[in-house]
Amino acid sequence: MEPLLSLAFRRTVLVLLTSSTVSANALAQSKPRARDLGVPFVGSPGPNNAITDVAGVRVGHTTLISGEGELRVGEGPVRTGVTVILPRGNDPADPVFGGWFALNGNGEMTGTAWIEESGFLEGPIAITNTHSVGVVRDAIIAYKRGRRMALGDRATLLFEDRETLRFQVQEMVWVERIGEPEKIQNEIDVYNELMPGDRELSATLFIEITDLAEIRPELERLTGLDKHVALSLEARGDSEAIPARFDAKQFEPNRISAVQYIRFSLSDSQAERFVDLGVRAAIRIDHPQYRHEIEIPPLVRASLISTLHGDPKPLLQAPSS
Repeated sequence: MEPLLSLAFRRTVLVLLTSSTVSANALAQSKPRARDLGVPFVGSPGPNNAITDVAGVRVGHTTLISGEGELRVGEGPVRTGVTVILPRGNDPADPVFGGWFALNGNGEMTGTAWIEESGFLEGPIAITNTHSVGVVRDAIIAYKRGRRMALGDRATLLFEDRETLRFQVQEMVWVERIGEPEKIQNEIDVYNELMPGDRELSATLFIEITDLAEIRPELERLTGLDKHVALSLEARGDSEAIPARFDAKQFEPNRISAVQYIRFSLSDSQAERFVDLGVRAAIRIDHPQYRHEIEIPPLVRASLISTLHGDPKPLLQAPSS
């Protein structure tokens, strides 16, 4: 899974600016390197004298050059680009220590708040021109929306995996100022129970009620919801429903909690059908007080397929005292 991380989902995106879209390769060809001029640096360069000499680091970039003549807003000409540095490559199992500093110059930067508060960098470093900082940030956040889907106006599903759960633990530890190893382990144990297994979809179901006066009555009306949520697979007249398995600890005698943890356990044949894009896959709620059926969006489904047959590693263990 690509480590494109966002503040909207408990993750950090650091987007910086550059004063030019000229590529590093072009600069290297036109100007001598600092070491060539005798500028002393500590250490020795790697074989490529590049950041990618550091094991695990990946760098991607694109340059957009399109059109000529007078500027027409929304059309061009375009002279821009973006470079993204992935400190942990495609497997961001651990954040990296991070800090930031403004030396000089003008421009924009976003995503530094979490680095300042935690000392960690948990996502990509995206470098672009000043006016594209917001666009790049929004694009990265939109990418991560691939694990969230709305079910009508009062319910949302957030599909979980090892990374979403790991960052929930980090957020909880930071918000609650938890420092004792045994208490951290308690949080880890709670979220480890939500880890999806092989051929399993795990999700957090949010009942979203904005009117405080309506919260209790609405949750009472939705009693029995655990018998009315299913994953539907349908193709060529053949349909089957896979019921959601709810966490019994989230229920009270006469009402439900506004946050529910659910799972869909698939057989081998059901998993094959879910991967087959010719088969319609939808989430269905058919409670008497709330009925919605929404086809799983392509971006969400692609994300779920990519982690359906994994053997997720357990969350990080708390350090021993």
